[in-house]
Amino acid sequence: MGEAMAYAESVGGVTLEMTVSGRALSQMNRALPRMVMAPLWRMGSAHFARGTNGPAAAFLRSPRASSIWNRVERPILQQRGILIEIH
Repeated sequence: MGEAMAYAESVGGVTLEMTVSGRALSQMNRALPRMVMAPLWRMGSAHFARGTNGPAAAFLRSPRASSIWNRVERPILQQRGILIEIH
């Protein structure tokens, strides 16, 4: 279990990967090329961010400017006024 998942469980939260759709994306990620999976992860991440009830904890390691975090999740959370805790 990763650090983000362990933290989510400890505070009664979930990560995208802990949801049914996140588990499905993770399984497909093993079999399909990045060009197929990238838009699916973007859609799943956007849906997850729109459903977040704050605060949101983000476990980041120098995300690229083009990352799903920077281009999809963070802008949605900020637009919704969700407090973001960076770990």
